[in-house]
Amino acid sequence: MTALFDKIHKETPHNRPGTLSPEESADLLAYVFPATKFPAGEAELPHDAAALNQIRYESKKPAKR
Repeated sequence: MTALFDKIHKETPHNRPGTLSPEESADLLAYVFPATKFPAGEAELPHDAAALNQIRYESKKPAKR
């Protein structure tokens, strides 16, 4: 999770990389998750790397078709 946050924070927006605040980067990350069907949590995403590293999630193997 931290790697994705760092990438967003350092490389966006495309025309002015690195100009988003940590809060804006966390908001953008939170916006992307529903589009990728990432499960929502109970609280807002933190905007610092140490807190993001504490987030854990379980992956489930897709059902066979």
